[in-house]
Amino acid sequence: MTSHLPHRCADDFASLSPQEKSALLASAQALSDTRRTGAVPPALHGRNIGLLCGAAADASDIALLTQAAAALGCRVARVGPDLPSGSTPQRLQASAQLLGRLYDAVVCLGVEPDLVHGLGKNAGIPVFDSIGTPGHPIATLADAWAAAPVGSVALGTPAERRCALIQAVLLDALS
Repeated sequence: MTSHLPHRCADDFASLSPQEKSALLASAQALSDTRRTGAVPPALHGRNIGLLCGAAADASDIALLTQAAAALGCRVARVGPDLPSGSTPQRLQASAQLLGRLYDAVVCLGVEPDLVHGLGKNAGIPVFDSIGTPGHPIATLADAWAAAPVGSVALGTPAERRCALIQAVLLDALS
């Protein structure tokens, strides 16, 4: 998949075109079909994902993201967001640039939106805001997928569908 979907914030996913949604769903369906016939190939082997978890991060969302990324061969490092909302622009920029050197992508869960936006603006890598959480537009897309499967069949649970869509987004952003 080479469409390179927008990834900086939840609003980007909410405004996906029908073609982008179809491409994302087709990629997720291909991943789920591969999973049913065997293991998903580690297409992102050796890639590093920083997982910034704020106090509001849900343990099941953390587990789902970690599972989705690890199945693709990614290493996921959980990082506490030491930057409080309202940090100086210089401190935010320096932190974002450091994250950009350490990781191939950053996923923020339970982190203040202005902090996520600042990281995304300065890191030089994909920075995802709450991807895969039940409130993210990806979850809405997963629900639509259940109602109208793209390929052979949709995955069973909402978490399985969100996992496949997270993987499709990661593949798009990092390959």
